[in-house]
Amino acid sequence: MEQFLYPTLTAFFAALITWFFSRKSTEIDNEIKSADFYRNLLDDATRRLNEAIDTITAQDVKIKSLMAEIESLTVEIRKYKQLNGKSE
Repeated sequence: MEQFLYPTLTAFFAALITWFFSRKSTEIDNEIKSADFYRNLLDDATRRLNEAIDTITAQDVKIKSLMAEIESLTVEIRKYKQLNGKSE
């Protein structure tokens, strides 16, 4: 009976210990994969946000340029009206 019981218990406990440590290893691997996924997600969001800010900044510069051009043209129209004797 002892010849059967001791090897069986030894194999059982070895399998139990192996399962326990492999489970922890699998959990760690899953956590690493999750962290990488979210890091990539944040990097992508950061990149897109920076692109949007750059686009907004470029559009803001363009709008300011167009507003200056409109102001310049308005001044020219006023001069033209004054030369022709028309009131504003």
